[in-house]
Parts: sequence; C-alpha cells; structure tokens
Amino acid sequence: MACKIYGFGVRDFTRTTGSIRPYEESPIEIFGVDCCMFASNFPLDKLFSSYNTIFNAFKEITSSYLLEDRMKLFQNNVEKF
Repeated sequence: MACKIYGFGVRDFTRTTGSIRPYEESPIEIFGVDCCMFASNFPLDKLFSSYNTIFNAFKEITSSYLLEDRMKLFQNNVEKF
C-alpha cells in the first residue's frame, strides 16, 4: 500500500506551509513514512504556486524528521513503489 501526498491547490488556492501541514502530516501519521511519498500535481499546481514553493513547504514541515525518513518521503518510496 502506498499514499501519494500531493494536490493541495485543489483545496487551498493560497497554499501556505501552515495551511497544508495537516494534509501532509495526517497521511504520514496514518500510513507511516514507509508508505508515503511527496509529489506535485503539475501542471495544475502551477496555477496556484511554484514547484519550489510546494517542495520547500514539504521540506519545512519535515525538517524535524530523521534524514532516513525524509529520504523515504522524497525519494526512496517513489523508487520502491
């Protein structure tokens, strides 16, 4: 089982780190870092935010995570699934 975390522009047109935090943290709490991965919803997301803004928010929200867990969310789980 895998959970792809993306598509915040559909619900939040002004997207900030604080406003997407619950949408990012909830799946990780439910499914764990071994089953989650971050993604973008480009080109649709481009209407509301830049690619860098989206991934910088992901990075900021996970800044307290272990490096190993961050690698799973940003890269390793994508390769695995």
